[in-house]
Amino acid sequence: MTKAKPNQKLSQRLRKAGSTALTSARKRAVRVAGSAAAPIAREAAFHPKVRGLAQQVMEGPLAPKVEQLAEQRGLTTHLQRLRSEELPEGHFFAKIIIDDWRKFNGESFRLHQDGKLVYGNRIEAPQRGFPLEYRNIVVTARDESRFSLNLPTTFKIAFSSGQFSTPQQDKYDKTYGVQQHGRVFYSMRGNTKNPKRIIVTFPGFGPSTTRISYAVSYMKQLTDAELQDTLFVAFQDRYSVSGTYMLLDSAGREIRSEIEAVIAGFLSQYGLTDDKMLIFGASKGASTALVYADKFPKARLLVAVPQMNLPYYFSKPFFYDNLYQFDAFHRIAQPVEYLRRYLDEGRSIDYFYTTNDELSNCSTIEYAEGLPNLRKYRFDGVHGAVARDALPTMLGIMRRFLGKGDEQPVAVKSLRTLRDEDGFDRAQVRLEAASMRLPKGGNAYLTADLSGTTLHQSLTPVPRSAIAHHTVAGQALWPLLGESERLSGYDYRLANGSAHRGEVPTATEDRVAAVDHGDAIDASGAVAEYRLLDDRLADRLTYRASLTAGSGAPLVVRLVADLDDAPADIEGANVVDVAVDDATCLVHFFVLRLGVLTRASAVRVEVLASLSEQQREALRGVEWAGAPLELTHS
Repeated sequence: MTKAKPNQKLSQRLRKAGSTALTSARKRAVRVAGSAAAPIAREAAFHPKVRGLAQQVMEGPLAPKVEQLAEQRGLTTHLQRLRSEELPEGHFFAKIIIDDWRKFNGESFRLHQDGKLVYGNRIEAPQRGFPLEYRNIVVTARDESRFSLNLPTTFKIAFSSGQFSTPQQDKYDKTYGVQQHGRVFYSMRGNTKNPKRIIVTFPGFGPSTTRISYAVSYMKQLTDAELQDTLFVAFQDRYSVSGTYMLLDSAGREIRSEIEAVIAGFLSQYGLTDDKMLIFGASKGASTALVYADKFPKARLLVAVPQMNLPYYFSKPFFYDNLYQFDAFHRIAQPVEYLRRYLDEGRSIDYFYTTNDELSNCSTIEYAEGLPNLRKYRFDGVHGAVARDALPTMLGIMRRFLGKGDEQPVAVKSLRTLRDEDGFDRAQVRLEAASMRLPKGGNAYLTADLSGTTLHQSLTPVPRSAIAHHTVAGQALWPLLGESERLSGYDYRLANGSAHRGEVPTATEDRVAAVDHGDAIDASGAVAEYRLLDDRLADRLTYRASLTAGSGAPLVVRLVADLDDAPADIEGANVVDVAVDDATCLVHFFVLRLGVLTRASAVRVEVLASLSEQQREALRGVEWAGAPLELTHS
């Protein structure tokens, strides 16, 4: 974005302004800010020259006084809009309030301008006491009659040439000292004079209906005393309705070069090299961190559950009608491409993830090994729980970067492993009694040496035991990746940067054989179970088979909600009734196996139960005899 040159005479007056007297230039700067409040002068106030002048004033020594005067006169909001992101000519920010939203809670809404989608989202309840409001939608008209909503309810819409905000957002920005420089926003703390190192953070998403749409990863747990030698910079993703991963501005234009220049400027200003920098982000912020680490190959990268392919992630209902519609997101290099290159380059990366997060992982980090500078931390649970559960370790990594913490030995008494009936490996670690005094509040891990890459598998304390940890169901080791055979240690991490580590003895195996299906299908007509495992999905299917037609006959697989409600058998065909529900995930593999095991001449699937679109799509992807599976619905 090219800024218009400010009025030269006024600029000279501003430069001559004294440190104590309120000059006419200051008064004029406040009047310029306040002119946005006057309807007649509204468009003039947002002229590029006026906005350029406001920006120059607010980045100079007069800024504190101007902010004080604007607050006294109730012009703070107008000043903020005046300084906010400048859209292309003919584009405006819109704010909508949806009336009677409770009738449509959980449904998707779409806002159209002249019949064309401009924004949509899945309706969620707003914060108590506030309307359902979405701010900073970019449109190309200011005529309310040109806008419509797909839901049968009324709505209000307002327009502005500057960004909308809320009192809560304004208070948040003031609390955390958010600064604006051009189109870039960030908060600074710690040593801002002569730091020896720098920590850079990028923010994640907040709730879609929050009154604070633009947060910062401030990491309040790091005190000023701990940051006495460190500059801490927390960027703010202040674009569009709730952020754009800081890759595009609200109008979909590239902004990356400006943010890279700001980061490089900090290093240059303080005479630091990128090996003195740590870059952190969680979720959306982790994806952003992966992109912005590009120009700083020696920086340490600390990320938790990044979205590796943005359009893939944006296919979710909450994003499909907004971020997915930005064409630029489909053209730019994706975070997964940066990660793969960083791994090849041997960069220092601490990566936190869960296997229950394919939309984020893109099946990349799970298979990474043989990389000495990669440290993987695997947690159970959903996407949003990882950063919370792993916080002690992540804070500890930051404090180790600051030179804090130490390492203490811990004695491991025993390690037991077993293979459960679903084919997963489980483990239990018992410490020597002398280790019972480990500090509370840390993260316990069982580590595996994956050809140089260290896997940290999170552990859960055994109930009523102070010296034992084990893997619960979601924390199992994967035979597919040979992790159990490469277990190497116990690692207990604390938020203060300390680590308690010890080697594990050779595992005592107590294996339970997985069910061996072979070619067996119970054809007795009794209810039976069949277990399947595919990559990181495990399924236990309940079925009843009637294979009276013999090998080579047509096969009919009926998907039912309850086996007791299955119809009568079909003459001349083998029939297998399978109970399905929302949790069923591998029935498409079972259908394929049934066809092979019965040597079916044809396979037809009758859907007599409610299936999700994902389950239907998996079935449609099955081929039999070179043709798509015959699928009927009743």
